[in-house]
Amino acid sequence: TQWRLNEDKPGASLKGNWDCIRPTLRDFDALHEANRCLKCADAPCSKGCPCHLDIKAFMYAISKGDYYAAAKIIYTDNPLGWTCGLVCATSEQCEANCNLNRIGRPINIGKLQQRACEVFHKMHIPQIRDPALPLADRMPASYNTPCVFVGAGPASIGAATYMARMGYTNLRVLERDNVPGGLLTHQIPQYRLPHQVVEAEVEMAKELGVRFEYGKALGRDFTIESLRGEGATVFLGCGLPEAILLPMFQNAPANVLSSKVLLRQANAATKPLGIQCELPQLSGHVLVLGGGDVAFNVAGTAFRCGADRVTICFREDVPSKPACWEEMEVGLRTKCNIIPNGSPKRLLVEGDRCTGVVLELHNWEDSTALYTEGESMTLRPSYVITAFGAMVRETDFLAPLELNAHRKLAVDPATMMSTQMEGVFAGGDIVGSPTVVDAVNDGKTAAMAMHRLIQHTHGVEVPATAKLPGFRTEVDQVDLSVDILGLHFHNPFGLSSATPVTSVGMIKRAFEAGWSFAVTKTLSPDEQISTNVSPRIVSTSQSDHHFGPNQTGFMNIELLTEKTVAYWEQGIQELKREFPNKIVIASIMCTIDKEGWQRIARQMEAAGADALELNLSCPHTGRKGTGMLAGQSADSVKQITSWVVEAVRIPVITKLTPNITDISEIAQAAIEGGAHAVSAINTVSSLIYVRPDAKPWPYVGREACSAFGGLSGNIIRPMALKACASIAKRIGPNKPILGIGGLDSAASIIQIIHAGASVIQITSAIQNQDYAIVDEFIQGLKCHLYMQSRRDLRQWLPPPPPPRHSKGQRERTIVT
Repeated sequence: TQWRLNEDKPGASLKGNWDCIRPTLRDFDALHEANRCLKCADAPCSKGCPCHLDIKAFMYAISKGDYYAAAKIIYTDNPLGWTCGLVCATSEQCEANCNLNRIGRPINIGKLQQRACEVFHKMHIPQIRDPALPLADRMPASYNTPCVFVGAGPASIGAATYMARMGYTNLRVLERDNVPGGLLTHQIPQYRLPHQVVEAEVEMAKELGVRFEYGKALGRDFTIESLRGEGATVFLGCGLPEAILLPMFQNAPANVLSSKVLLRQANAATKPLGIQCELPQLSGHVLVLGGGDVAFNVAGTAFRCGADRVTICFREDVPSKPACWEEMEVGLRTKCNIIPNGSPKRLLVEGDRCTGVVLELHNWEDSTALYTEGESMTLRPSYVITAFGAMVRETDFLAPLELNAHRKLAVDPATMMSTQMEGVFAGGDIVGSPTVVDAVNDGKTAAMAMHRLIQHTHGVEVPATAKLPGFRTEVDQVDLSVDILGLHFHNPFGLSSATPVTSVGMIKRAFEAGWSFAVTKTLSPDEQISTNVSPRIVSTSQSDHHFGPNQTGFMNIELLTEKTVAYWEQGIQELKREFPNKIVIASIMCTIDKEGWQRIARQMEAAGADALELNLSCPHTGRKGTGMLAGQSADSVKQITSWVVEAVRIPVITKLTPNITDISEIAQAAIEGGAHAVSAINTVSSLIYVRPDAKPWPYVGREACSAFGGLSGNIIRPMALKACASIAKRIGPNKPILGIGGLDSAASIIQIIHAGASVIQITSAIQNQDYAIVDEFIQGLKCHLYMQSRRDLRQWLPPPPPPRHSKGQRERTIVT
């Protein structure tokens, strides 16, 4: 139901209406739809996308209203993300693989992609070269190697964009026509793909220095050999210029057209291409022969050019139709007549006009016999339009390359390099790629292969693990680093002492994902080591019957680490050796015992910990004088903090419990004890659920033992914001606060920073998603700070106001 036309009405009423039939989702609809995503670990949707977009990541960003981060993810893997959001056959690609197909309808990935890209372009943030690259005039000589892309279609735009992102500076796209886009411009009608979308994404390539030169045709103005003779690496994205015509349609009457002719003329007349062309005038009954996506585009175009009735006839049966469901649905909604299992047998011609078409009816499969052999029918259309596909008829312009038996260029699919000539690559229609997104991926594949070949020619071997660079904008130049406690955090995001840091290996995964720091799982002297029970972590009952990601909160009765002090000593040394620029904070706990606190503090300092966090806040340790039981007393907090500060030279951070009347009083006591910073808040003591049989949940064993557990997640965010604000007011701006509690998006992180936090600790959001969530935090916070630097975006707070798609009702004056 998310796929909706402006109005569901007969095609004849659409005459002259070239408005896009896919209006952008409203913000409410986009947020709701993105929140349906299950964030599947194996992400089958991404496997169904030829460009392998990280779909679950951009779904999460949209679900939090962060359209910039979503667009950045999309454009990293697909330079034509907005175009593909509008024209991709998602029902056969990403959405076909969505696990929600098992229980209902899939996520409407295409419309969410369209929404994110459209909002991004309204922000007018330019694409830039990777800031880590040297200036263009200081790049190695190999990066000035001429690279020529023949044809300005999706394959060439994709290849040129990735080459530019890698730092290549001598990039030219040579286009036969006077406008870019190829089939996007000339073969997809305005109502399916508005030209401003193509223009916007071509402009992004130009922002990286790609030059577009028009009126230059392969075989007329230059040849493949002439380009190679100039030392250029060549990419052929020139498409298929001629329509496939059966013999009966060659030299046909004037009212028999090919899809190539009709769509080119209609697009020239309805798109702002700077071409003087009259709109084709059709009338009466139009017969479209062919059943692919183009045939249904022709049908919609015919209605808008004046047809009263359109019939689409194709040789396959309906289940085997070549068109994707998106295109066929448009035809059905506009009341097209559809005749499957029919092939044209002959034309009936009187004078200079075709007066009829004889269709031979046949059975696509023997098991579904509908027609007797030789059965036929005759239609009497006013116009006949063929849509049998496209081909290269004259191949001289490709010399010295030759087409294979399928009338396509043969390439190595791993590199997209021609099997006939080194240094010549190809992609898109010319190699048989069936869709726009496949063409873009051809360009993407070719770009890396071109890079390897060029560098190899200059004596440099590109590592096998090399990846294509991501999408970069001015936002990436925002510096998120924070300097507090004498430590440098390259971004303010870290992992709190909880399940995501259960082991050293998990912390390594987090650091590799981009987290700046981690607080270890809380450790205590070996004689006080804990044994955890199961189940010990459950979602809150406030999440109702929602069992996927985006849980409102979690409650845990998990205790401290089950690993020894020696394990963490060795682990911290390993982490600092492998990740010297990351911050490792050791979380420690002990009973109210000065010698015990000081001993374990010194051990962690000797292991290489950058700072210590004193866990005086865990609500369910079960030992007298530990965790929350110590942290609720200002005197105990002050005393324990002073013991540790006395024993070590590294910064000491006291972690505070929210289970207290006035948390700012406890924070003040920690500062008086010498703490260099405080962390707030730990989990909230709670009883999450009582079953109908009077047993608490979670419980352990036959005796149903449990404890008041620790509540975390979005549900405690208001408490965390209040705590940070009151603490900041009490202890002043010179003592940092490590903010914790219900932070799951860049928007919520901005809130707690305004409340007084300097850096942020995260747990529940990782449990809802995975470590990669840090990307949304980083991009969202950078985007917010960037927008504050631009007057035109300063008041554009997320989510942006959506365009209005309905007229609504008039206001009525009520007379009393």
